[in-house]
Amino acid sequence: MKEIWKKYNEDSIGWHVLVGRGYKGYYDVFITSPKELWQIKLETIYRPNPIGLGARIGKTRESTELLRGIPDYGLRPLSKKAMAMMMSVAKRGAPPTRVLRQVMSLDPKPHGEITTPWVLQGPVMHSAEPLELISDKQRELDAKMNRELESLLRKKRFGEMYV
Repeated sequence: MKEIWKKYNEDSIGWHVLVGRGYKGYYDVFITSPKELWQIKLETIYRPNPIGLGARIGKTRESTELLRGIPDYGLRPLSKKAMAMMMSVAKRGAPPTRVLRQVMSLDPKPHGEITTPWVLQGPVMHSAEPLELISDKQRELDAKMNRELESLLRKKRFGEMYV
């Protein structure tokens, strides 16, 4: 993750994040930059410090086509005015569509360039079956990652039995 974060902070344009659940029940997070694609497999996305592993895959034609037209993922500064508008709309129970469109029209920024007290992070796209969107070769890697994650989880559970 440190490598991905470093690369994002070097060039924050053209990133996308896709999350979904694989057939084994583990979570797959696909992160793309303009040049690379990573797959991160996690036991859960609902706990801090989940057990997981990842691999740099390399950009594929399928991933490029899939993400065409989707807004870039990233950090977007929120001005006090934009935040006040979002809060006002939320208090009324209405979706903050207009202000979100305005903020999403801004280019994502590296972390070091954010000077506002608030930031909007995203979008993170969700897919019920993200692996249906990738190649057969990727499916082979996914099966290997499932086996490796299961091995990590067995080791962790075995260690907890004897603590």
